Amino acid sequence: MFHASHSLKMMFVLLLSCSWLVHADDPGSQYESLAKQGDKHAQYFLADTYVSAGDLAHATYWAEKAASQGLPDAYALLAEIHLEGKKDFVKAKYFADKAASSGSRAGEVILSRLLINSRAGLTDCSRATALLTQVSAYPDDDAAVDAQMVLGIMNAAGVCLPENTQMAHYWLQRSSSISRTGYAEYWAGMAFLKGDERFVKPDQAKAAYWFKQSCIQGFDSGCDNIELIK
Repeated sequence: MFHASHSLKMMFVLLLSCSWLVHADDPGSQYESLAKQGDKHAQYFLADTYVSAGDLAHATYWAEKAASQGLPDAYALLAEIHLEGKKDFVKAKYFADKAASSGSRAGEVILSRLLINSRAGLTDCSRATALLTQVSAYPDDDAAVDAQMVLGIMNAAGVCLPENTQMAHYWLQRSSSISRTGYAEYWAGMAFLKGDERFVKPDQAKAAYWFKQSCIQGFDSGCDNIELIK
């Protein structure tokens, strides 16, 4: 769910857009020159570009470069790479813990997801919930979108929190309100459609319910997935 902060990334691109560094036909090239010169923010955004392209080797290389210069969100990106890409939950938790302890809210969200998944080691529901609630209090931070979404899914699934559809709506709607209408509900549907071992169990009825909520709010992918389930 997490990638480099969209708002920060756009600011960085705008700063570079009038320079010779930008080559529209080469994704990531707007960051590459500065990254090679040692700019940690350029290294971080270049790593994120490689994540989006599915090139985890280069993503890891540049994220490690940025992390070595003390950029907290670079540790969060490394955690995401190991969690979503390499499926190494223990290493992901290691990097997420470093990110969170360095002040990365994105890192706090990833750490919370790992604290409620036994594949990463001992679970800690209290700490996970506290971290997510804390990040949710900063709606201007992109990490709040994911924090509120995870809280909503936890309520919908009854994981670490009582199963409560009303509270699930509350958190998912808050998440969608700072991203895109119906977006969080769609991802809740996907969580139940696919399931997540030791976190969310597959549940076709719940998947259909949340896809419908997403569709009602005008998110086309939610509508498409209702038909897929049928």
